[in-house]
Amino acid sequence: MPKIRTQPRADLSTRDRILTAAGMEFVSHGFAGARMQRIAEACGANKAMIYYYFGSKENLYRLVIGDVFSRIFKNIEGIISDKAPLEEKIRNLAELYVKIYSENTGFLRLMMSEIAAGGEVLSGVLEELEGRIREFDFPGALNDTLRQGQRRGEVRKVDPRHTLMSLVGMSAAFILFRPVARVVLSLDEREAERFAKERAGHIADLLLHGILKAEKGGDR
Repeated sequence: MPKIRTQPRADLSTRDRILTAAGMEFVSHGFAGARMQRIAEACGANKAMIYYYFGSKENLYRLVIGDVFSRIFKNIEGIISDKAPLEEKIRNLAELYVKIYSENTGFLRLMMSEIAAGGEVLSGVLEELEGRIREFDFPGALNDTLRQGQRRGEVRKVDPRHTLMSLVGMSAAFILFRPVARVVLSLDEREAERFAKERAGHIADLLLHGILKAEKGGDR
């Protein structure tokens, strides 16, 4: 897979305008349906200039996705590296994931559509980001945090990978399936909004009741 070109002469404002316009285009039309001409028109840049600086639509897509994931990883790193108690970390992580998904529903649906289409481009993006991801090993750091709790007798022996996937999945579920959930749960729009705001707390409660030993994780 070709590497993303550096931007030797593009100033930051031009780069930001292109990335913002590209993000909106990819969210609206997916990778396959996105058009460089529409991106150029949206950001006021020449299409040839975009190709010159970013090389291809795929490189631009990878950079857009990569920037989003990099910001997410930095936020996660700040929470998991903090010296706060495990319960506080889990609650903060649940709030972060729900907030990210709630504020970026278009991006979340884009990721789901790419996965449904096979996820080849998305896999390439994550592989390219692997070096940056490995600078902060989130699953490893979460495992260390859980092991510290186990040594103190507070935490059951759990697989951090499943804990992470439960956190990610539960955080995204209501946002992705909100139209279905509204019908199944008989929620009007106001109730659905309240339900969405309550999600992080309930997700954290479920995870903590599964992670903490009974004497620590009883009714909370």
